[in-house]
Amino acid sequence: MTLDRSEFLARLLMVQPGLSRRKSIAQSDCVVMRRGRFYTLSQEVACAVESGLPHEFDGAVNAAKLLEAVKKMPDEALDVALEDRVLVLRSGGRTGRARISLEADTLLPVDDVEKPREWLDLPQEFAEAAELVAACTRTRRPGEDGAFLFECVHVNPHWLEASDNRHLARYCLEVPVEEPALIRGETILAIKQVRPEKVTATPNWLHFGSGTGLRVSLRKFALEDYPDLSPFLKMRGRRVTLPQTLERAAALAMAFSADELVSVRLGEKGLVVKGESGSGEYVEKVRLSYAGPDLRFRVPGKLLAAAVTRFGEVEVGPSFLRAGTDAFTYMTSLMPEDGREPQTDRKPHPGEDARQGQNGEGHLAARHGPGEVPIRCRP
Repeated sequence: MTLDRSEFLARLLMVQPGLSRRKSIAQSDCVVMRRGRFYTLSQEVACAVESGLPHEFDGAVNAAKLLEAVKKMPDEALDVALEDRVLVLRSGGRTGRARISLEADTLLPVDDVEKPREWLDLPQEFAEAAELVAACTRTRRPGEDGAFLFECVHVNPHWLEASDNRHLARYCLEVPVEEPALIRGETILAIKQVRPEKVTATPNWLHFGSGTGLRVSLRKFALEDYPDLSPFLKMRGRRVTLPQTLERAAALAMAFSADELVSVRLGEKGLVVKGESGSGEYVEKVRLSYAGPDLRFRVPGKLLAAAVTRFGEVEVGPSFLRAGTDAFTYMTSLMPEDGREPQTDRKPHPGEDARQGQNGEGHLAARHGPGEVPIRCRP
C-alpha cells in the first residue's frame, strides 16, 4: 500500500515518548503495530495513535531502525508492505528498499494498559503548568536514598504542585480527576509537546488525548496523604523588580547547566547568574535594585525566566525567594554567602512573617518532610 511519507513519519514521532532506551521492559524500544494503530510502552508512559496501516500488520519492530528508514526515504510516496514477518519500505518508483524484520514474538504488553473511559475537557494551560511544576521535582539516581514524594508532581483536582524539599511550586487550575495522584516529574513531561485537550483516569493510569488522535497514558501512584504546602505559599517578603535582560541570561545559563539549575548570587551590586557543567560555563551580571543581605541559591532556569516574563518581580524573605500570582507560585529556600542559615535578629519587612527563617527552616518543606508528617504513597 502507498502512504504519505510525512504523515506516516509524524505518527511514528507522536509515540516516541513511550519508548525507553534502557529497555526497562522487553521490547520497550519497539513500536507495536496492532489493529491499525501504533503502540509504545515503557514503565510509566504508554502511547497509541492510528497508524494508517491495515489490521494484518501485526508485530513489534525496532523503533530507531523504522524511524531512520522513513526519514531517509527521498520521496513523499511511501510503499509499505509486510512480507513473511519483514516490513518492506520503498520510496515511490525507486529500486531501493528497506527491509526491517519484526520481532519473533510481540512481548510488549500494550494490551495491559487500561482503556480510557469517558473523556473530560482539560484546561488549555495544563501542559505548561505540568512543565513548570515538574521543575521542582528531582530524579533519584540508582542507589540513592530519598523520598519518592520529591520525585513526583501531585495532581490534585484543584492544582498541580511539587516540592523537592528546597523548591516548591503550585499551579492552580481545575483538573477533572476525582482522586489526587502522584506522577513522576520526568514522566509528566511526556505530554510537553502533545497539547492535550482531554483527560480521563483509570485505576493505574492518567490518560491524555489530543486533537491528532494521539493518546498518552501516564502511570499514576495512589497516595493517602500529601504535605500541606499552603503555609509556605503564604510567606511574603520584600519585593525586588527583575529586569527583562534576566530572562535571556537565565536561558543562556541554563543551556550551560548540567541539570538545568542555575546558580544565583544576589547582593547590593546586582545579581549574578551562572550555569556550568563539565564542558563549560556561562556567567552574566545583571543590574537591579536590591538592598538586602547577600544571598546565593540555585533555581531551575526555566522558572527564573518565568519569574521575569510572568511576574516581573520576586519577593525576598530572610530564608526564601517567592515569585507568583494567584494562579502560579514558585518558592525556593535561600542561603547567605557564608552558607549558614539566614540571621533573623531584625524586624521583618511589611507583610513578612517574623517566624520565618527561624529554627533552621531553610528547607521549604522541612516541617512536612519524611519523618515529620506521615506521607503514604503506593508506587
